[in-house]
Amino acid sequence: MCHARHPFKVLRYARAYRRGFTLLEMLIVMVIIAIMASLMIPSLGRSMAQAKSTVCKHHLHQIDVALRTYLTDSDGWLPVAANTDPDKPAPAWFNLLFPDYLKDPMIMTCREDPYWLRMVNARFEFDDPETSEYSSYGLNSFMAMSENSYLLNLDRNGPRRPHDTLLIADAGPDFHSEYHGGGIPEGTPSRNGGLISVNDSADPLDGLSGYPWITLRHGTGINALTVGGAVREIPTKELMQEPIQSFYNDCSMGGCTLCSWSSNPIDHYSFSSSRVYWWTGPVPPTVRPPSR
Repeated sequence: MCHARHPFKVLRYARAYRRGFTLLEMLIVMVIIAIMASLMIPSLGRSMAQAKSTVCKHHLHQIDVALRTYLTDSDGWLPVAANTDPDKPAPAWFNLLFPDYLKDPMIMTCREDPYWLRMVNARFEFDDPETSEYSSYGLNSFMAMSENSYLLNLDRNGPRRPHDTLLIADAGPDFHSEYHGGGIPEGTPSRNGGLISVNDSADPLDGLSGYPWITLRHGTGINALTVGGAVREIPTKELMQEPIQSFYNDCSMGGCTLCSWSSNPIDHYSFSSSRVYWWTGPVPPTVRPPSR
């Protein structure tokens, strides 16, 4: 006759086989977790930076749409802010886009810009010229500062290669400076009235030097919008370590007007490695470059 196993005896046997982790096993598990975390964290950081760069590119596309609509309504002109009060700076170009062409002020901010939150907190009073520098993006100063803003009339005076001609780009500086003019929040660098200069040897608005707009906002470079609506990535890390010149072989071969402007050479950054140029069309004799 078969006898059933006593339940308490079975339980005792089960407990005999049950044991916890040893100290060595726990250490091994912790080391494995630490290794996995060390591998994942940089990847996660890169993914977050890439996501912010993608949002920045989306903002540039939205700005492009707003500019094209503005251009249609203004007989071919990009925004030109006239200075009606000599005692105050003229409002920046993007002031003219709000609220008819752009509704959300956040579009003018890049989340990789270390000062973007201060811009948001400033409430973007676009009707106030003193807050005209609150933007993460700058307009090509070679076009904006041309005599009578001639080059901003794209319908009549547009470049030969609009998809390769720089229009707007991420603008710095992305570091603290002691200059707080023009209604800039304390500790926020000047953004040059929403313009990016062909060089940093002289500021075309206030003559200050030492406040370079070019930066490494997206790790190794910046995002840029061309006249033709293309959004390009421009590496700037090596470029920032090189002296600014008035002539570059690659830049000239790509159709850069500044390089071939032999009658009046002007120092400028070269973005030819990204197939982006300050201007790729003829300019009439009366058009002057930004002040050096």
